[in-house]
Amino acid sequence: MNSHFIGRIGKDGAKVIEGKNGKFLSMDVATDYYSRGENRTLWIRVRSNIPRYVEKLAPHLTKGSLITVEGQQLEPSTWIGKDGEAHAQIVIVANFIDFVRTGKKKDDTNSYQTAAQGQPVTVEAQQQDAPFPAPADNTDDLPF
Repeated sequence: MNSHFIGRIGKDGAKVIEGKNGKFLSMDVATDYYSRGENRTLWIRVRSNIPRYVEKLAPHLTKGSLITVEGQQLEPSTWIGKDGEAHAQIVIVANFIDFVRTGKKKDDTNSYQTAAQGQPVTVEAQQQDAPFPAPADNTDDLPF
């Protein structure tokens, strides 16, 4: 089953492990979801043997980094935690990993070089009023 998700890298970040079939990347990623009236965290083990991730991206995949992952989900397994409780383990064999950009850096000045002139151009966002008021939500016709 093909899956994709966004989450934060946990523990010590990504590890490069050498196995009998070569090197692969392994990391645990936390993703949040809402269930039964509360927020919950699901830990997903992400693995990849794609060389560009193993050799170039692994050092940058540090604890707390927000990433997006796409890949094949393996059959879930169970493990027993320190508390004695059984937990499900989901493993994704990633064919795509990338960082999620969440905003501009502190030193970002919103300046861009124009291709023709090489001059910096400052881009400023302008706040505008909506052209018309948004309608109120009508929950009477929801199918659920």
